[in-house]
Amino acid sequence: MLDRCLIDQNILTVNDIKQYQTYIDHANQAEQLRNDHFDETVLHSGAFIQYLFRLMKKIEDELKEKAIDDPSVKNSFDKIRLVAKNFPDFSNEYESVQ
Repeated sequence: MLDRCLIDQNILTVNDIKQYQTYIDHANQAEQLRNDHFDETVLHSGAFIQYLFRLMKKIEDELKEKAIDDPSVKNSFDKIRLVAKNFPDFSNEYESVQ
């Protein structure tokens, strides 16, 4: 709103200034909260890899129960191949699939 008042021909009032100062105060408070609590609330990137490992293990376990001629086997191997190709953490473990 303040930018409209400054750029356009609108009148700038004390209320506009106070409201903008309130925005600044809120932004400062949000920054302080972000600095104080950011590490506690944000997932570490390793959590994503751990989750992917669990999913891959699930696919692997399901493959052990399927017959080799099951149509879903190829799809599962394609998924494993794609993950192994794009995530170095998986390349050694699943290199035989690649």
